[in-house]
Parts: sequence; C-alpha cells; structure tokens
Amino acid sequence: MRMGTKVFLIIVALLGLIQTVWFAALVYPIPNFTRYILPFREVAIIGYIGLGFAILSALVFLGILLVAIFRRRTTNKLSFQTNKGQLNIDKQAVAKTIKHTVATEYPVRDVDVNVQLAKNKQAAISEVTAYVTDPNDMVDTSAAIKKSVQRQLKEALGIPAKKVTVNLHLASENKRVARVV
Repeated sequence: MRMGTKVFLIIVALLGLIQTVWFAALVYPIPNFTRYILPFREVAIIGYIGLGFAILSALVFLGILLVAIFRRRTTNKLSFQTNKGQLNIDKQAVAKTIKHTVATEYPVRDVDVNVQLAKNKQAAISEVTAYVTDPNDMVDTSAAIKKSVQRQLKEALGIPAKKVTVNLHLASENKRVARVV
C-alpha cells in the first residue's frame, strides 16, 4: 500500500474513532465526559464540526457499501465439472502458462503476468508486462501478444479472455538495481 493511501486511511480512521466517542458521550451521558462536552454544546462551530464528522462517516460507509455491492467477484481457482470429475485450474498456473507462451514466442524478456479469474462468468482478465528487445514493431508485437494470450486462454485452458492488456517497455528502461543483503 502506498504511503499516502496509508496516511489518509489512518486519518479517516482516527476521525471516525473520535466521532464515535463524541456521539457516545452526547447520547449516553458519561459523567466524566459530560463535564467536558457540555460547555462546548453552546459553541456553534462544534455543531458544524460534528455535522462534518457525520457527513464524512456517511460517505465512508457509503463507499464501503458500494464497493461491497459492485466489486467483481474473483477467485484463485476455477472449477469445472467434466465427465471424469471436477477440474480445478489455479490462477498461478494460468499466469505461468501465459508467461511461458509469451516468453518463448516473442522477442521480449522479463515477462510479468497478472491474472484475475472472474468466478461467476468463468473468464479471465489478464495484464502482461514485458520488456521488448526489438523496439521497431512494438505495436505489432503488442497486438500479436494480445491475440496469443486470448488464444492460449481459450484453446488450452478453456477460459474465455474477458480483457487482455499488454504493456510493453523498451529493454533500456529496465534498470535493475542489485540488492545487497
């Protein structure tokens, strides 16, 4: 997780916790907290701050609800019923098959494949990232890789490709730094 995202989530969580304590103290008068909160009830800005916390909380929980409802269901394996029994295809196996196909058929290196398997539709969404050794025909190579991945998913594994994204970079852009342990 990126640092900016982590800091934002921590701030939102802390504001939510402060809001929860504040609302609890307003609804159920706790003697120790009521003594400190009652003088602030008359100040108008405190009411607006509380309203802002309530709106922020509503937006956060609405976002969580929308993600829960509309997020695509993915799985780590697909299960098929065949006449000989149940066949399970693992996500890493699909990615390894695509990676091997792309690395052997095209002038690319450092192939990275990310596959998402849609559970309900039994389809695959894949993203292929590779470094091209011959920068002359990057568009044609990208289109050929895309068709090859779609063919590989459909014919070899029996999974239709819902979406295939191919990201090609020049081999000179791949600057690996040696890790010293």
